[in-house]
Amino acid sequence: MFIESVKRTISLTAVNSDLETLLGLLELEELSEDSFLGHHPEKVMSRTFGGQLIAQGIVAASRTVGANRPLHCVNAHFIRGGDVKAPIEYRVDRHRDGRAIANRVVTGYQDDNEVFTMLAAFQDTGKGLEHSIDRPEVEDPETLPTLADHFVGYEDVVPTFISALRPIDMRYANAPAWVMKGTGEQLAHNRVWMRADGALPDNATIHAALLAYSSDTTILDSIITRHGLSWGHDRVLAATLNHSIWFHRPFRFDDWALYSTQSPVATGSRGLSTGHFFSHSGELFATTVQEGVIRHYPRR
Repeated sequence: MFIESVKRTISLTAVNSDLETLLGLLELEELSEDSFLGHHPEKVMSRTFGGQLIAQGIVAASRTVGANRPLHCVNAHFIRGGDVKAPIEYRVDRHRDGRAIANRVVTGYQDDNEVFTMLAAFQDTGKGLEHSIDRPEVEDPETLPTLADHFVGYEDVVPTFISALRPIDMRYANAPAWVMKGTGEQLAHNRVWMRADGALPDNATIHAALLAYSSDTTILDSIITRHGLSWGHDRVLAATLNHSIWFHRPFRFDDWALYSTQSPVATGSRGLSTGHFFSHSGELFATTVQEGVIRHYPRR
């Protein structure tokens, strides 16, 4: 059912070719009842992108849980940098299947070495207390430059970003780090509109997986922009240690979502960032927290 819905989307909808590639990466091959094989795209970095691991892990876990239990949260830890030339086996352990709750642990392996592990929790929704913070006031995404616009003139500064897979339409509500560097501005937050660069099927797993993939793209930016640093311009090393996502409400990730991130602390060569996904109408529907190794090597 999941794979067929992806294929129908690709065949019936005009989508960005990179989005089509990402949707294809979510078509995990079933090796056994609770074991699945995932692959890398042709456009890769030096190690497996963390957002890809989480997205594929969500698909693996979801395929062992009934559709009546939506994904509630994921907590992922990155153990090794994945080899981008080799597939990843996702093994799912079924820890609990209760009346309203299901828990899964997904572990990604390459050559029997653990690459990452993730706890995924599924829970039926019910009525209860409701409140949330307000969405920041920013310009509408349609009025903002595209990511490609921000790359013009910076081809030698962020070549890795330019050559990377770009399945998500991203519109910065503030200048991105490499542009901000030229103004000397320091910013304690980053706000980026995001949506899949094409229509998606009515499959909540796909929308959750694409949000997870996207949530790993800009969340560490607020750590370096707080200090006036930038990818490309400055010698900054960053590697994700862990990443968590809480899904609060149903959503579609082919609609615009504002990803608002900030960093409350950086110390001991580690930085922590938090993020919130808001719908265009202002509803908070997902929260993220990521910790990463952040090292700055000033140029002599």
